[in-house]
Amino acid sequence: MKTIKTFSLSVISLALIFSYSSTAIAANSDVQEVKQKLAAAPARYRGCEHISPTKCKRLFLNEDVYQQVLNQYGSVRKYTNHLIQVRSDGNDGLIDSSGEIVLPLEYDFYPSFSSSYDIPKQVVAISKDDKYGLLNRLGEIVLPIKYDRIEEIDAEVDYFYALELADKYGLANKYGEIILPALYDSISRRFYLSGGILKRDEKFSLIDAQGKIVSSTSYDSLKPLDDDLLLASIKERFGVIDQQGQTVVPLKYQEISSFNNNIAYAQLEDKWGLIDTSGKVLVPFEYDDIEDFDSSSYAVRQKGKWGVIKPNGTIVIPLKYTELRNAYDGFIRVGNDYKMGIINYQNETVLPIMYDYIGEFDDGKFEVRIRGEYFKVDQTGQRVE
Repeated sequence: MKTIKTFSLSVISLALIFSYSSTAIAANSDVQEVKQKLAAAPARYRGCEHISPTKCKRLFLNEDVYQQVLNQYGSVRKYTNHLIQVRSDGNDGLIDSSGEIVLPLEYDFYPSFSSSYDIPKQVVAISKDDKYGLLNRLGEIVLPIKYDRIEEIDAEVDYFYALELADKYGLANKYGEIILPALYDSISRRFYLSGGILKRDEKFSLIDAQGKIVSSTSYDSLKPLDDDLLLASIKERFGVIDQQGQTVVPLKYQEISSFNNNIAYAQLEDKWGLIDTSGKVLVPFEYDDIEDFDSSSYAVRQKGKWGVIKPNGTIVIPLKYTELRNAYDGFIRVGNDYKMGIINYQNETVLPIMYDYIGEFDDGKFEVRIRGEYFKVDQTGQRVE
């Protein structure tokens, strides 16, 4: 009985061992299957970039082509509805839905530009051997791969491509068509509502919204002003042109400031006056100097004395001070003979011109200095501690 019992236990033990081994083998088989599936999953989906596997599969004629392409290339992405961009060994190219090569894998693609236009790009920049060109949506190289650099220019109403070749610049439109050959010293990287600026042989011209030169006149300098106007000069004489190249202010002035509220100060025969954007003279050219004083008036100097005028020429502060400065808070700091005082905008004396120094108005007081002593006075000139 003892022997039988022992045998029975041994059989049971063997059965348990066999059962455990089977379970272990089955578990190990499941693990292997899972591992194989996990290993297969990246291979199956590894190439689809920025697109779901389902949508990626729809790009191809059938499942076989789809699998072949994914196994062959390291990167697969949609280029257009009929073309697929693929990458292998660090190079990009294009294939069609049957897997046939449309553009050899010899290039680098640069499809992302800074333009804010929410429309598909007509071309993308591609490069080979450190040279750049443009590729259209049909997979055709529309701009030869020979340029040192290609940069997109946002022109507000459209966009262009600045082309650099041997330190010269040209311009292509959004379809990759040459508008201006690479013969120019510079092309503005910002186009305004109607155009930009072009430079060649130290002369400047204006380009319209289509990238074409709008005027045969070449300027010695050309730079944007306010309100879509440009400051132009020829032989050190300045004027203003509009974005169509039409002269708005004759090119006869020695200097012209930026326009503020359609008004600028200008210098003619060493004297200053005020003009508007139509070229009309608002204040005659009779002042030795002129500066912005506040938003609605100007500080002017004549025969060594400063005062304040309005844009129509009306004098609001007489020209009788050797120093005049807007001190804000309704006060104007004035000076004569190295002494300072304060007046208000009604030309009334607040502090007489007797101080060696007057600081900012703070908490109802001015800090002043007389004969080396600093103290504070109120708006009546009374000393306060």
